[in-house]
Amino acid sequence: MAKRKQKAAVLDVPEWAENARRSVPAKTVHEVFQRIARKYGSLTRQHILEEAKSPKSPIHGEFEWDDSKAAHAHRLWQAGELRRTLVYRRVEEGDERERVTRAWVPITRRDDGDAEVKRMTWMTMEDAMTDPAARQELIERALAEVRAWQQRYADVKELAGIFAAIDRHAA
Repeated sequence: MAKRKQKAAVLDVPEWAENARRSVPAKTVHEVFQRIARKYGSLTRQHILEEAKSPKSPIHGEFEWDDSKAAHAHRLWQAGELRRTLVYRRVEEGDERERVTRAWVPITRRDDGDAEVKRMTWMTMEDAMTDPAARQELIERALAEVRAWQQRYADVKELAGIFAAIDRHAA
């Protein structure tokens, strides 16, 4: 009888995404999330917050518990959400297809006071497309997002043709 070839073991190791600033190890948070999901049958923001309320919880320190600071931070988030969700809905003459694009896009600019310091600002898509540096930044970001999407869905074999087209055109 022929021996079956065993599949190589896959080891998924939780880690923080690039630029994430967290004080708790990703593995610890992942274990807390697994425990919450087992307890409730799912993992929702409300479940996470309930777990985090206890000062003994490993994720307690990841939240702002001073209500005045938390309220201000929430309003800043709301302002950003307003900016992120404003879109242009465009129908070109002679084309029934509708295109939806972001009205405002994030652009990195050098600080006026210090050329070494970069700051994030937002420009209209139209302005960004006419500014060579902003346009190049958007193109680079779009390609990075496509690559990240490709990596996220690399195991979905039905997308292989799309991945091949990306590889041909984004090289």
